[in-house]
Amino acid sequence: MTDNAIQRAEPPARKDPRPFKLMTLLVSVMVSAVYLRAGLTVLSGFIIEEFGISRSQFGWIFAAFAISGAIMSPLMGSVVDGSARRALLTVFVFATVGTLLAGLASGFVALIAASGIAGVALATGNPSTNRVITERIPMSIRGLATGVKQSGAQLALLMAGVALPAIALVLNWRWALVSGIVVPVAGFLFVVRSAERDHVVVPRAERRSLTPAERHTVTWLAATSFFMATALASVQAFLPLYALEDVSMSASAAGFMAALLGLGGLVGRILWTTIEYRFKSRVTLLVWIPIGAAATTGLIASATPQTAWLLAVGAFGAGLLMLAWHAVAWLFVINASHHKSIGRSSSVMQIGTFMGFGLGPVLTGYLVDATGSYLVNWAVVILLFLLVSVLAIRLRHYLTAQLTEDHRSGRH
Repeated sequence: MTDNAIQRAEPPARKDPRPFKLMTLLVSVMVSAVYLRAGLTVLSGFIIEEFGISRSQFGWIFAAFAISGAIMSPLMGSVVDGSARRALLTVFVFATVGTLLAGLASGFVALIAASGIAGVALATGNPSTNRVITERIPMSIRGLATGVKQSGAQLALLMAGVALPAIALVLNWRWALVSGIVVPVAGFLFVVRSAERDHVVVPRAERRSLTPAERHTVTWLAATSFFMATALASVQAFLPLYALEDVSMSASAAGFMAALLGLGGLVGRILWTTIEYRFKSRVTLLVWIPIGAAATTGLIASATPQTAWLLAVGAFGAGLLMLAWHAVAWLFVINASHHKSIGRSSSVMQIGTFMGFGLGPVLTGYLVDATGSYLVNWAVVILLFLLVSVLAIRLRHYLTAQLTEDHRSGRH
C-alpha cells in the first residue's frame, strides 16, 4: 500500500449498471449508522434537562456509541469480507433497535445501553459501504461515490438539526428521536427485496489477510484519525449546547447550527473526494484540511451573543473542512486496499476513529464542567487539528519512502 497504490486491478465482480441508484442505498446506510449520534447532539438540551445529567455524563453517551463501534469493528470487518449483504442488513437492524431503545430510555444508563447497541451499526457502516464501492462502482467515479456515501453522516446531522427541534417542541424529544427510524427500516426492506441470486458468502478460511505494508499504513492512518476524530467529535457533539449556553441562541437556532455543520460537511465531503485525484500526493488534503479546521474552530470560539453570525460561518466552515477529512481518508483506504480484504482494512482504520469519537465528547464535557467555559476546550481542539496535520505529513513521508523502495526492488 503506497501513496500511488491506486492503480489496483479492478475486482472481478460486476459493476452496477445503475451506480447512482446504488449510491442512494449507500447514503441510507451511512445515515442509519450515525443517526442516533446526530439526533442526540441536536436534542442535547432536552435530554440534559429531563435526566438532570452533567455535560460530562452526556459526553459518555457518545463515548458508549463510539467504544461499542471500536470494539465491534474487527468482528464486523470480517463479516463484511464474508458477505456485504449481511453487513448492510446488520447496519439497518442495529440502527433501528438502538434508536427505539434510546427513545424509550427511562434514564441515563438506558441511554448508554441504547448507544452501545447502535454502535454495532456504526462499526459496520463504513466497511460495508467501502466493499460495495470497490466491487460495484467503476474507478472513474469512486471519488464521487465515496464523497456521496460519506455525506450520509452529514445528511443525518442536517436533517436532525432542521426537523428534530421542531418535533420535540410540538411533541417531545422522544418522538423526535424515534422519527429517524424511517430511514433504516426503508433500507432494510429495500435490501431484502432486492436480494441477488448471485450473492456469495466467502468462507473465513478463504478471506485474504492484510500485507505488512497495508497494515502499517492503515494503522498509522488510524492513529492520525484518532486525534482528528477527538477534535471533530468535541465540536460536533457540543456545538448546539455551546450555541444555547454561550451564544444565547434559542433551541431552534442552536439546532440550525448543527444543520449548518451538516450542510457544510455534505458539500465538503463530495467536493474534496471528487477533486482529490488532482493532487500529486494522495495525502495532501489530509495535511491541509486540519489547518483550515483549526481556523474555523477559532471562529466558533470567537462568537458572542452580539456576533452570533461568527458561529454560523464557523459551523458551515467546520463542516466544509473538518467533517470532510474522514471522507478523504476513506477514499485513500478504498483505493489502496485489496477488494478481498477491504472490510478488515476499514475496521483497522475506524478503530482509531471511534476511539477518538468516544474521547472527544467526554473530554469536552469535563473541560467545560471544570472551567465553566468552552474556551479551554476550543484551544485544545485547535491544537489537536494542528497535530493531525503533522501526523499526516509523517504518513506522506512513509509512503514516499515505501514507493522508492518498491521502485528499487522492482515491485512497483
